[in-house]
Amino acid sequence: MLSEAQKRANKKYDLKTYKQITLKIRKDSDVLKWLEKQNNKNGYIIELIRKDIKKQD
Repeated sequence: MLSEAQKRANKKYDLKTYKQITLKIRKDSDVLKWLEKQNNKNGYIIELIRKDIKKQD
């Protein structure tokens, strides 16, 4: 279990290090159904983007 100080430090680090974005996806979409099957949604999306970046090189 994290202490309050550790929670504050983690929050401070996250705010400094990460950018959070929000996606709006229709509830009945095939995209959402597929995404919900992924164990690591964040990692899955990042990997798809990196593949696209490599195609641009």
